[in-house]
Amino acid sequence: MCPDISFFTRFAEYQWHELTDSSKQFWWERFEVEGNNFRAALDWALMHPDERGLKLTAALGLFWYGTSRWTDERDRHIVQRFLDHATATQPSTTRARSLQMAALLATNEDDPITALPLAEESIAIAHALGDEGKSLLGLSLFVRCWANLMQDLPAAFDAAREGIKASREADDDVALGLALMIAGVVQRELGDYTAAREAYESSLGTFRKIDNEWMSANPQAFLGQWHSIHGDTVRAIEFLEPALKMHRDMNNRRMIGETLSFLGDVAELERNFELAAKHYEDSLTVFRELGSQQRIANALSNLGRIAWRNGDVEQAKVIYREGLPKFVGQPDKTIIAYATGYFACFLSSQGDVKSTAHLLGAVYAHFEVMGARIRPLVQAEFDRYLEVTQKTLGDEFFDATYAEGRAMSLEKAIVRGLGKI
Repeated sequence: MCPDISFFTRFAEYQWHELTDSSKQFWWERFEVEGNNFRAALDWALMHPDERGLKLTAALGLFWYGTSRWTDERDRHIVQRFLDHATATQPSTTRARSLQMAALLATNEDDPITALPLAEESIAIAHALGDEGKSLLGLSLFVRCWANLMQDLPAAFDAAREGIKASREADDDVALGLALMIAGVVQRELGDYTAAREAYESSLGTFRKIDNEWMSANPQAFLGQWHSIHGDTVRAIEFLEPALKMHRDMNNRRMIGETLSFLGDVAELERNFELAAKHYEDSLTVFRELGSQQRIANALSNLGRIAWRNGDVEQAKVIYREGLPKFVGQPDKTIIAYATGYFACFLSSQGDVKSTAHLLGAVYAHFEVMGARIRPLVQAEFDRYLEVTQKTLGDEFFDATYAEGRAMSLEKAIVRGLGKI
């Protein structure tokens, strides 16, 4: 029996327009209730390929992106079939939007290698469509920026700037809010914290102007992290707790996990290690459900650090042995670099200063190659342990050992450090 594809597409698109403060919970629940019907419609559409199926996947892609629902095992094959099928249709606005959704989902699964060519093809189609394609550019450039964020900061910076310009020209407030938000993330990594805060605030203001509360939760969480980075735990909590509630209301599982991690950072700054551990454990639970190996590894790294700070060295070793190997082969090297740096500090505290020199050499080299800057409070801690290491080893041996570390990949440095515990 042929499902009414057009009906389901209109239904999905309409609900996204209705995701306002007062109605969002109702519509999220409707999406959940209709899940099996949507899957049946997709199964039929992918066996009878035309633009109706691509329209439906584009509309549902926003739901999957907003809830991390595509990572459920029963949905994963549909997304993969969508990715495969999206290459078989002639260039059009529908194809470009489908490619955007495919790229968004791939990037949210920490797969920039898959995401970037999809984003580039959607950008090429938008340019080829002329005036008709102007409304597509902002979101496509947002995805290009996000995919490059893990591997090429200058390219990410250029994409963010182009995305802001294109979104304003198209009068697309949703794409503009996203472009401003990702611009803030890029500026954070580059170390321009004033520009990062301004971009986050502009993103939040843009989403609030159009009463889009569910999207405003993301820049709100990033603003909370910004205050945490600068040691202002009171202001951080003022942003993070409401953001967590909004993410939970819409069941955005990835951002629930991220925001819990940000709250763990705040508790750690306040030296409330029990609360920090709870937040990190809760984030770990979320990321295990999602199957995100990179974020599982990071949550375990956070927990290992808390065990160490709390004086439980043996527990820290157990957690590090479980978590750090999971970083191998993961794409976001900056996340790995922070975890590696803290592991180096742990090794220094245990008297293994040679490994500390190796690991911090690899970490500092990574940030230099990326053109990124280590966050100020973290930099201060890394520098303290590096100074102790240099004094212990002596200048000549330190210089040679540190240079060896700078020539290592982060993964190789981690493996070498783990061999010492």
